[in-house]
Amino acid sequence: MAIGLVAAASIRSRPLGLAALWSLWFLAPFIRRLLDLTETTTGPDLLAVAPFVATGIVALVEYTRRPVTGRAWVVPAVAVGGFAIGLPQGFGDPDPLGFAFGTYLLGLTGFFIGYAEELEPDKPLDLERLLLLLVPLVTLYAIYQSLFPLPAWDDHWLKTVDIAPFGSKEAGNFRTFGTLNAPGALGAVLAVFAALCLAGRRVTPYVVIVGAIGLAGMALTYVRSAWLALVFAMLLTVVLGRGRYIARVLGLATLVLALILALGPHSTIGAQVVERATTLGQLGRDTSAQARLDTTSKVLPVAIRAPIGAGLGAVGQARRLSAAPEKFSFPDNGYLAILYQLGPFGFLMVVGSLVGVAVWSLTGPLASRWRGARLTALVGLGTLLFLQLGADVLYGVTAPMAWYFAGVLMRLGEKSREFGGG
Repeated sequence: MAIGLVAAASIRSRPLGLAALWSLWFLAPFIRRLLDLTETTTGPDLLAVAPFVATGIVALVEYTRRPVTGRAWVVPAVAVGGFAIGLPQGFGDPDPLGFAFGTYLLGLTGFFIGYAEELEPDKPLDLERLLLLLVPLVTLYAIYQSLFPLPAWDDHWLKTVDIAPFGSKEAGNFRTFGTLNAPGALGAVLAVFAALCLAGRRVTPYVVIVGAIGLAGMALTYVRSAWLALVFAMLLTVVLGRGRYIARVLGLATLVLALILALGPHSTIGAQVVERATTLGQLGRDTSAQARLDTTSKVLPVAIRAPIGAGLGAVGQARRLSAAPEKFSFPDNGYLAILYQLGPFGFLMVVGSLVGVAVWSLTGPLASRWRGARLTALVGLGTLLFLQLGADVLYGVTAPMAWYFAGVLMRLGEKSREFGGG
């Protein structure tokens, strides 16, 4: 039913369709937790795959409105070819192969949604506007989870899953996850949200307020890579903005410092935040960081020597559908996950298509009225590519975001070559 509603909304109008789509991405895990209180799920969890399918449907509708033509096909075609390289090795375990291939490709259809963007000089990108409306609601719920006893549906769900380390209320290290299904997913979304608040067209009082709420929620996820990604977004904004955004960057840095001081070491939550932040400068003694480096040193040589990889579905969420044990206890590194599944050639095709479209969008002359949109899309995609170091952002809620920004950049790259970028 959810897919049908999204499809109907998309056919009616683009803004309504996108609002329905991203609402489904943010609310599907929450709805699943509510349903788990009243019914027992057997077989495949259709609600978990609903956002992926809905993304594909919305992309198809948008393609009918603005078909992808000419060189714009290079980006999705090269990426699909890269994922296809991981098919042969996965045929022996079809369930995880089918799930991984399907979800990667449906996430990639976000490219067509971004390419169909109705670019207007004085208006922010559609995704930026939607995140400014939806993410604060998700974040406020996440803050509620951290400060108050968990609702029955969240408490019940945590007792039945083991997909991420959530900590505990009793130990004072509970990691909030909002309406999503893991602290890592929420942390990644909030890092992108903060980056868009920074690089967006206008900084209004509303943007400042919801940006501060987003930073508070991000702190409560204890996801260190999200903070590093935000620092990277700040540097990217300064470089690509050619100094015009320095005041914004300094303002954000001040806001982050104020947040740390406000939380402080005097409360349980504040102490946990400060402790996680200080480990950024002590990675040599951090247990989890060292474990990831150790596993990476074992997996990387194997992945590089496999021309067509270990096969799609060999790692990640898709692996849960397999009865065979994992060969490696895999680290939280999205680049390594892609490399291990696809091999060096597939890795270069998938990652190269994203990096390539970003570089290509910068090579042509672009009228000043379009540069704000390009900066927003570049910072958004750059933040996600940095986050790929800590998780596979090409799967889940962040996947259509990454490919959406790539689609927008493709359109802007084309525009820069039309009539001298006018």
